[in-house]
Amino acid sequence: MSEIHPFKKIVKDINADNIPKVCLLFGEEKYLIDWAARSIIDKTVNENFKVFDFIKLDAEKSDIHELEAACETMPMASRKRIVLIEGYKSAKRKAAGDNEACGKENESDRGGMEKYMKDIPQTCLLVIKADYVNKTSSLYKYVKKIGGDYDFSKLDRGTLTDFIKKEFKQNGKQAEQKAINRLIDMSGYFNRESEYGLYDFQNEIKKISDYTDSGIINESHVEDVIIPTLDDDVFSMLDAITSGKVNKAFSILNVILQEKNKEFMIMATIASHFDSALMMAEMFERGYDMKEIASYLKVHPFRVQKMSKMAREIPVKKLRKLLKKALMMEALVKSGEMEAKLSLETFLISIKYE
Repeated sequence: MSEIHPFKKIVKDINADNIPKVCLLFGEEKYLIDWAARSIIDKTVNENFKVFDFIKLDAEKSDIHELEAACETMPMASRKRIVLIEGYKSAKRKAAGDNEACGKENESDRGGMEKYMKDIPQTCLLVIKADYVNKTSSLYKYVKKIGGDYDFSKLDRGTLTDFIKKEFKQNGKQAEQKAINRLIDMSGYFNRESEYGLYDFQNEIKKISDYTDSGIINESHVEDVIIPTLDDDVFSMLDAITSGKVNKAFSILNVILQEKNKEFMIMATIASHFDSALMMAEMFERGYDMKEIASYLKVHPFRVQKMSKMAREIPVKKLRKLLKKALMMEALVKSGEMEAKLSLETFLISIKYE
């Protein structure tokens, strides 16, 4: 049974009035952290008495005395008083052999914040928005024990699709499924190193909605507005050349090269794609399915699905040769033995006619 995403868990907990007295919000999706904090406040605090029953503290500037005073003040007209701490960073563990700690506790930690957690009165709900959480800290262990930890990782594709539909609707638009798929693909949201998040989707959806008077958003609207990531461009280029669309592949390459000083990034991305395709092809040969491959490679299943065509259609022997060529190409250009544009063009031709 798959673990429920914290987004769905906190919706359930808020609706059931089941948020523990200490709630820790953290993770890579900053939009969801902010949304969760607002949702808890709106559910708990009487809007007319918000000035009395809600207080926000800065983790870097507040000490334990301010925290205690805030938590132990009785609510005036709300079910509970909410104390929101922003910018919390628990100390990172000291690495073996380091002379200095990897990070320092902030003032709240030094003042005994973690020790105070168990003493927070039932009339208070402490919400902590964390920039970083050390999962070996006493604070995290206590909050996890009482069920108040919400680690907001990226959404799955289905939930992300629902989010995008909702955002377009709020902008007075209806997006076709193909347009949504194209937006997700071009964003690079599911790439391993991607920092693209829901706030970015929100901004791009606003741009697309403002771009056209049409009430229906299609693929062309998305492509007219969104600037593709390098990863997306390289994938499209390799997909074109392996599908026999030579002119399209060279056209994409020329567009990418218009941005100066990107040659080495292009080469590194090409090598990364062939490295992934080779590993996938070898795993397909051993009988692994796409879900198992995604888990092993620690990438999103959608990315495996996207790369599967290359992994299945190009023989393993040829993938090994192309990966070696891609790495050699980068080395020759870096050493000055080959010119970047010519080297990339030659490489594309070799994929087609190897």
